[in-house]
Amino acid sequence: MKERKKVKKRSVFPKIAIVFAVVLMIFSGVVVYANTLMNTGNIYNNVFINGVNVSNLSVNEAKSLLENNFKFGTLTLTNEDKQWVQGLSDVGFSYDIDTAVEKAYEIGRKGNFLTNAIKVITLNSGVEEFIELETKEDYTKLDEFYNKVASEVNTNPINATVSADGGSVSIIPSQNGYVVDIEKLKADVENAVKSSEEKTVKVAIPVAVKEPSVKTEELSSINGIIASYTSKYSTRESERSFNVALAAQKLNGQLLMPGEEVSFLGVLGDVSTSNGFRAAKIIVNNEYQDGVGGGVCQVSSTLYNALLLGGMDITQRTNHSFPIGYVPIGRDATVATSGPDLKYKNSYPFPVYIKTYADSGVMVAQIYGDTTRSKHVDIYSEVTSTVEPTLVYKNDPNLPKGKEEIEDPGHTGYTSVTYKMVDGQKTVISKDRYTMTPKIIRTGTGPEEVKPAEDAAKTTTVNNVNAQQNSNETQEEPSIF
Repeated sequence: MKERKKVKKRSVFPKIAIVFAVVLMIFSGVVVYANTLMNTGNIYNNVFINGVNVSNLSVNEAKSLLENNFKFGTLTLTNEDKQWVQGLSDVGFSYDIDTAVEKAYEIGRKGNFLTNAIKVITLNSGVEEFIELETKEDYTKLDEFYNKVASEVNTNPINATVSADGGSVSIIPSQNGYVVDIEKLKADVENAVKSSEEKTVKVAIPVAVKEPSVKTEELSSINGIIASYTSKYSTRESERSFNVALAAQKLNGQLLMPGEEVSFLGVLGDVSTSNGFRAAKIIVNNEYQDGVGGGVCQVSSTLYNALLLGGMDITQRTNHSFPIGYVPIGRDATVATSGPDLKYKNSYPFPVYIKTYADSGVMVAQIYGDTTRSKHVDIYSEVTSTVEPTLVYKNDPNLPKGKEEIEDPGHTGYTSVTYKMVDGQKTVISKDRYTMTPKIIRTGTGPEEVKPAEDAAKTTTVNNVNAQQNSNETQEEPSIF
């Protein structure tokens, strides 16, 4: 029995040897086969990049093939019938072909020999390997293109404007403005690029409407003159006449929307030579002096009366220190660069347009609005007290004894009340005080003049005439600011 067992045991080894030899042969064959498959400088079989078969291609061949198949095209932005084109490859957009080909080439080469051999054999047996081709997209480099397009698309809205002549009104229509929504444009472009296989995209520019602050329909209610006021000035005083015309020109064309308040000086600007005004008589400390802008107050006073008659709200107004001749007492409005201002507000539910002009000695202020809804206003003023100038005598040693000359004719002082009547209702507009200034007479204290007797009567008559002439000349009020 023991001998039989030994015989059986000996018979196993040859079989194992045979099996081992067969396995070794198979393994060797596989190794030789795998080595044959792997012994190439090309990409292995059944490797695809973005669906493109790059099997058995060299690295350079694969790159060339992909470069022909995958290119960024153009970005086209459109707005109505206009378009702007930007090459995406020109601003850094590209496919990462180098990295994809490198990954394809590394398949079957990046592990140990056995792992690589198995990978290569499976690829040749029909198993496919896919690689996604990534892109390089730097959207910040499109900002310059966006800004260029926006600068051509963006437009400011244009307000409706009104002009008037002789009572007729013309309205130039408003226009909407447009502004590119840059942030939305960026998002739209990025979405379009990422979802496009061809990488050539067309995107409509998102544009927001920017409405004008003054629309055509808002001005359509201005249909005629609701009030007008006229004052006169002497054209012989050329510098003052110039200032009146210039101030009227600067004030002309005001448009007041409902509820809007305006400053006369804010519209006029500085009363200075740099702003075009000339030197003429102005009032300083209740005295006439040479200064820039004489005549401007005639414009403010004329406009003030037109505003009152037009039913506008006066929010700030100051009377002169003594009455002026071109408007009634209690209906003047003085202004000064560093002093009082004339401010007015449109309390109507419709816009009003102000036209001012001066020519040939006539200053005109007109208020245009909705004649069907404007108020009918009457204005009148009353003098409530009068103070005649007091007499002040000043000794003058430069005048002969007994001779008198008027240095200052003085001004009568007044108090007044100005009313308005609206729909039969009477209300007080203002209560004003105008300062009395004394009449100053210079009395001679010098040596008496010695004249021939026969000329005495003639001299007395001449002196009286001269005194009267001086009085008349002095009492003629010069132009004021």
